[in-house]
This record gives sequence, structure tokens and C-alpha cells, in this order.
Amino acid sequence: MGPHAEEVINIFALEIRLGLNVDKIKEAISTYPKNSYDIKYML
Repeated sequence: MGPHAEEVINIFALEIRLGLNVDKIKEAISTYPKNSYDIKYML
């Protein structure tokens, strides 16, 4: 995934642990510019 992949992995792990579905994850507000901002485009 590239540099700072641990940020995205941790966010995905949290979302899985909380049992969030794809729709809820896409509704989440992310800061820009961060790697986690691209999560909604990864789904």
C-alpha cells in the first residue's frame, strides 16, 4: 500500500471491530491530506 500503510490498516481494523458496513464507512468524515482520506475510494 505504500508509506504510512499502518494508518489505513488500523482504521480498517477499527471499522471491522466495530462491525461497520460499507455504507457507514463511506459516510465517515476523514481529514485531508491523510492516507485514510482515500478509504472511501478503496471500497
